Amino acid sequence: MSDIKEYNEEIQELFVRFLISDNDLFARCQNIVHPEHFNTKFRPAVELLLNHSADYNSLPKLEQLNAISKVPLEPIENVTPDHQNWFMDEFETFCRHK
Repeated sequence: MSDIKEYNEEIQELFVRFLISDNDLFARCQNIVHPEHFNTKFRPAVELLLNHSADYNSLPKLEQLNAISKVPLEPIENVTPDHQNWFMDEFETFCRHK
């Protein structure tokens, strides 16, 4: 059951930060990541993540992401398996909600 009831801007930013923090986590959920699920503010960052991953088989550098998306994002440090599980549960619910 989801803890989150409203997917506001702060939650969406947290999701993007998780995506840029962990290559394995991004790979596990990239098939359900869609820019249109996010507020307009985060769509360029999500589009860049998806396109760069498809074109270069890697995530873009943080500097690329921030420069192109114009959204200052910071990775989340020390993502543990428990954090990954929480993210996957919440992100799946978010994608279904959208």
